[in-house]
Amino acid sequence: MNNLGSTQYAGNNNLRKLSDEKLYDLCREYGRNAIRWRWRFAGLLPEVLRRRLYGKKGFRDIEEFAARLAGMSREQVQRVLQLERKFEDKPVLQALLVEGEVSANKLVRIASIATAENQEDLANMIKIMSNRAIETFVRDEQRALEEIGNKNASQWLQSGLEFENQNGLSEPKNEPKSVHVHTNPQSILPFVKILEKLSPEIKEKLLELVNKEIDVNGLIAQMLQNREAEIAEAKNEIVEEMREESAQKGADKKLSGGRATNAKKPSRYIPMKIRKIIQLEQGTKCSFPGCENPAENIHHTQRFSITKNHNPFFLANACKAHHEIAHTIDRKYREVRAGAG
Repeated sequence: MNNLGSTQYAGNNNLRKLSDEKLYDLCREYGRNAIRWRWRFAGLLPEVLRRRLYGKKGFRDIEEFAARLAGMSREQVQRVLQLERKFEDKPVLQALLVEGEVSANKLVRIASIATAENQEDLANMIKIMSNRAIETFVRDEQRALEEIGNKNASQWLQSGLEFENQNGLSEPKNEPKSVHVHTNPQSILPFVKILEKLSPEIKEKLLELVNKEIDVNGLIAQMLQNREAEIAEAKNEIVEEMREESAQKGADKKLSGGRATNAKKPSRYIPMKIRKIIQLEQGTKCSFPGCENPAENIHHTQRFSITKNHNPFFLANACKAHHEIAHTIDRKYREVRAGAG
């Protein structure tokens, strides 16, 4: 057996000795490396095109060059070249492409909202966000642009600190307030949706009240106000319990002379009592305006890592994508604060 054959035999033998988990880990590692090298190869293509290197090396065009050397399709090549041109005035994003730090697929997703002003923040975000979260974020930005016309919907992004104010998640939920009833809706569709949810019995009773010229508007307004007050009261009770528990821990620590006690570490698990209140208040959908996706997470708008509690006034339903976006911006916040310190 020649040396090459011996090496191959030894390699096969070593692979067969691996457990399923180790073999799987190796596949994942090689796969990740292959993807990263593909990104880096793609980043070279604009320079290859500028030098006409493909022709000098005997390839018909840059598409054949990329297909032969890296298995890239014509569409993938054109996407990279178009992005490089689009980012000519956005050097931070152009560098991500050319240096192969992120995939062209991610860059394509944010290209429509990228500006010279927000390019750095977008670059930081897409390095750590999943494709799904990026798609959701871009859709939200485009919706905001449509709503405010020529104003810069991404102005908040430039600071990297205002995501939660944009979606209202950082505001305390359900503080007692008066209920405003809109008697002149711009569209009948929301009311059709409301009527569809009402049972025949409720519709009949409401119609009876209307026929008697009873102030149905005021009755519903009062009902909504009572509901909000009840939820706020329940939340306040929980907050008071938290304060008492915290005070007790402080007293125990003082009595022990500041020594460590057997007190449990604060748990990230949100108690069922609080979860029920959040569902009663916010329903089962994401709290982000315009998002129709089901809530998959409860987001701490006051960072749990700082507060170590689950204050129900600062919890909000979030779908998986918006929860990821919130924590991506949160990471940006921590970086800015660390730099300022």
